[in-house]
Amino acid sequence: MGNDVMRRLAAARPEHLDPGRPADPGVRAREIDRAMRPAAAAREPSGAPARAPEPVRRPVWGSRPVWGAALTAAAAAVAAAVLASGVPGDGVVRPGGTDVARQTLGPSQVLLAAASDVERTPDAPGAYWYREERRGWLRDVPGKDYTLDVRRLSKRWVASGTGKQWSQNVDLGARPAGPADEEAWRADGSPRRWDLTSPGAAPGDERDVVTYEGRGEIDADAPGGTADSGRVGEFGLDELADLSTDPGKLRTQLEALVDRHYNGPQRVLDRTLFDTTVHLAFHMPATSGQRAAAYRLLATLPGVRDLGEVRTRDGRAGNAVAVRNEHMNGDWERRLVFDRRTGAPLATEDVALRAHDGHEPGEVIGYTTIAEMTWTDRKPPFDEDFPADGN
Repeated sequence: MGNDVMRRLAAARPEHLDPGRPADPGVRAREIDRAMRPAAAAREPSGAPARAPEPVRRPVWGSRPVWGAALTAAAAAVAAAVLASGVPGDGVVRPGGTDVARQTLGPSQVLLAAASDVERTPDAPGAYWYREERRGWLRDVPGKDYTLDVRRLSKRWVASGTGKQWSQNVDLGARPAGPADEEAWRADGSPRRWDLTSPGAAPGDERDVVTYEGRGEIDADAPGGTADSGRVGEFGLDELADLSTDPGKLRTQLEALVDRHYNGPQRVLDRTLFDTTVHLAFHMPATSGQRAAAYRLLATLPGVRDLGEVRTRDGRAGNAVAVRNEHMNGDWERRLVFDRRTGAPLATEDVALRAHDGHEPGEVIGYTTIAEMTWTDRKPPFDEDFPADGN
């Protein structure tokens, strides 16, 4: 019976997984991922909306592998056959829906797979490129045993063909960061205002005060203010159109831009190249081809490692990579999360690697989740600047 099962599995194997064919890292990584998905899908009712996880104080990122229920014999056989056929990279198979930290031995398989997916997404037409993101910073309350998630909503519009920009920022208020924090907050009398000013601040320094309700709209910047002359990311919109869809040529172009804008020592330029490539991939109105090239460039940079499947702060499943931030002496790392189906950017998170500034190793310091990033004909809802108080 075992031999019969194996014969059926071998017959069902996609042609590109034949052991005699050259390995395609992106395709094979996605085949492993898709082979594992039915186990997770079986646990969710068909058509049911994604369940948001309970908020947690500690990060949702696992520092050690956590395995779910055992694979079925057939799934294990498929995984074994795939790995035996020469899959490069980390060589770790995970059950669907399980978060596993993984070490990448070669170019990032998560990024290569995401690049293959995102370049198949057609570039939709529209009068404006629109990006909406939610940002959060996890802050300890001085003298109290709980942490707050201080939240902000940011919106950006860029007019097609003109480079004119609109921006809007909204203070969404602060909330206890997780269940344990909420319990401690209630024990503290459920305050709705917190002074987070550092104990070492000078008497004349501005106080760092946050509230439960938030301040609402902080500012709105229309063309004629500062947004139309500012930059998106690390370089200007006028430089975006000339960027290549070939990762090798793109690297040469970005290195030249970094050198021109920063003119620093080589070690700083190397680090800035990562930041600039992330800005292109996550923040700018790039074409699908340019975004895919940025992913492939990131996949080859030193220090990038695959994390496998994770959950974003708003509960969406994605595949992630991480890189240590050398600007902070290795105190924290940045994690990039990509949609598992489309390869689109979903989120970034900054995670402490060692204890500093009140954060323990593994704790999330701050995060950004991308709620929407698309071309649209919807106009910005304002045409005049709205300055925040004191600006």
